[in-house]
Amino acid sequence: MLERDFGYKGWVADLRRYQQKLYNAVKSDTGLRGVPVIAPALGGPNDSLYYAKLGDISTLITYGSGHIYPNWLPFAQKVDEVLPGIRRAAPRQKIWVTETGWHQAFNSRAQWVPDSVLVKYVGRAMASYASHPALGRVYYYQLLDPMNNPGKTKTTAHFGLMDYSLRRKPSYYAFRNTMHIMCDSTPGLTPQSLRYTLSGNLGNVRSLLYQKRNRAFYLLVWVEKQSFTRNTLIHNPPQAVTIRFEQPIRQVRMYAPSDVAGGIAKSNLPKRTFAQPTTLRLDVVDELTVLEVVPNGTAVPPVSTSCDFNAT
Repeated sequence: MLERDFGYKGWVADLRRYQQKLYNAVKSDTGLRGVPVIAPALGGPNDSLYYAKLGDISTLITYGSGHIYPNWLPFAQKVDEVLPGIRRAAPRQKIWVTETGWHQAFNSRAQWVPDSVLVKYVGRAMASYASHPALGRVYYYQLLDPMNNPGKTKTTAHFGLMDYSLRRKPSYYAFRNTMHIMCDSTPGLTPQSLRYTLSGNLGNVRSLLYQKRNRAFYLLVWVEKQSFTRNTLIHNPPQAVTIRFEQPIRQVRMYAPSDVAGGIAKSNLPKRTFAQPTTLRLDVVDELTVLEVVPNGTAVPPVSTSCDFNAT
């Protein structure tokens, strides 16, 4: 159920009745019993208040649900503002964010972000989706601008990764590049450990470590700061960070999936390669950097320029 709270009297009682009927129908059907039942996503001007009015429906759902539109903010900063409200309806379940995204309608009088900022926010958001303990799934809104609005006056016309003419925006490539680099299927992997330390200017630096079935490790680093506000770009200077490996490393490839320099369509390829490094010094910025770390004794994987995976 989508934003049933908008301008509709009696929505709380009707929505709770509907959710009860939906849950009972799914769980009593032998063919549907294993299908998750998602909570309704509310969209009132004060989400927390509206979820409080709906109340705890945890016995009627498998997962909670919400829409998170960060406006000028990056996803990681907005999600923690919104989750307490969603938790009033789903206090225990994982949350599915069924819509999130940013628009470029700069003549709409609404909060927008330019392509140069969105290309940074998209990769960082993907890292934040994957690592947030409260989130089960996140759906990006949306693939394609649904209407032609060259004056950039309508917000709903400019959320796409591609515009109305099917031109791929920089954010499309940031999304694609990150998928190419990080793409994997989870079954059959028992994660190992990578011994390393980070030092230097670590204020607001975020890092995540993953291992793929190819046995290489992927260290994601970025500066988690807002990059745009009130029609003004925010310049966040690079922060010097040192990575010291505490085990022998065969090779490190450095990727910058949101980097527009030299053409973002090629930013699914490594920017630099380091042979047998013991220490790396990086300028960490407010966009995603991915280090593919191959320990000694592990085969160097081919560069991935596609993405095929089995979802779970």
